Amino acid sequence: MPIKDVAEADDEEWETAVRRAEVVRRLIAVNGGPRELAITAAAKELGVSRPTIYRMISRFEPTGRTASLLPMVTGLPGGKLNS
Repeated sequence: MPIKDVAEADDEEWETAVRRAEVVRRLIAVNGGPRELAITAAAKELGVSRPTIYRMISRFEPTGRTASLLPMVTGLPGGKLNS
């Protein structure tokens, strides 16, 4: 699924992405130590599953851009239904 375009994000979605980025940055900074515990705590903090945290990290790490953590676009392109 593609990530929502920054221009299409409303204030609430952007604030969610900013919060996610803060948490993911903390996780990336964990060198060694109990990273698994940090992943579990981050999932609880954001109200998502552990696999979702890992997906967020993999989306964020290559660019470090907050926009990479905007909600994913769901549904069919352009709101079209299959015939």
